[in-house]
Amino acid sequence: MVSSYFTVTTITTVGYGDISATTGSERIFCIVLMIIGVIGFSFSTGALSSILHNYDTSQARLKEQMIVLDKIKKKYDVPDPLYNQLRKSITYDVQKSTADVIEFISSLSSNLKLELSLIIHRNMYEKVRFFSERKDDFNFIGWVCPLLRPMLTVDMGYIY
Repeated sequence: MVSSYFTVTTITTVGYGDISATTGSERIFCIVLMIIGVIGFSFSTGALSSILHNYDTSQARLKEQMIVLDKIKKKYDVPDPLYNQLRKSITYDVQKSTADVIEFISSLSSNLKLELSLIIHRNMYEKVRFFSERKDDFNFIGWVCPLLRPMLTVDMGYIY
């Protein structure tokens, strides 16, 4: 129990000082343990900070787009059904982060673009009759599918 208490207080950088190393081997062990604790704490803090920053960035982008949409609605008197569809479309784009995927795919060679595009959009071209009838034309499917976006139906479900 004492060893567990000492390890936890050292790794969490709390270290109350009520338990300390007395022999040379204990001090070496403590040095190694403290270094591991600081490195682990630093990496976890950095990772958490990065996750929160990315989340804040995407939320800020969504908020900016919603503000622009609200201005357009007021200025041009956009009907509520269209306004709601636009809001859902913007939210869908942010959730899916399609821009990142498209940017990544565009950096690949033609063959890799096609292969990855077919894998990413497999559900679409297997379910949509238009594509299933042309399932042998992989170049067409690989080119068209990334360009498609879901359309909102009356009941606000997504269809392609």
